[in-house]
Amino acid sequence: MESSLGSMAVLGQLLDRHREKLLGAIRRRIDPALSVRLDPEDVLNNAYLVAQRKYAEFRESGTISPFAWLYGIARDCLIDAWRRETRDRRDLAREMPWPADSIAQLGLGLRASGTSPSEAV
Repeated sequence: MESSLGSMAVLGQLLDRHREKLLGAIRRRIDPALSVRLDPEDVLNNAYLVAQRKYAEFRESGTISPFAWLYGIARDCLIDAWRRETRDRRDLAREMPWPADSIAQLGLGLRASGTSPSEAV
């Protein structure tokens, strides 16, 4: 149990050391249309949770640098978040803008024409 706590402390130190670079990379890759719904801190927190589960495997392999490993996890978490946020939702890029005078047209269409049903008959 103690070694598990020690390894989580080491992982926490790794994340603290690379936190700003990882947050910067996540911020640069978030689609501007999603930036109001997707927080880079949340993506990084999810990456930390995934890293906790995979840390023993990473220590045993030792084939890549800690930053590259954390970056790969953060990138995968960002992709998962993007998929979750865009699934079954409208595509903001494909929406057509309303014409400039559409609000006035809508208001005129809602206003009564002055003709009652009995007068129309």
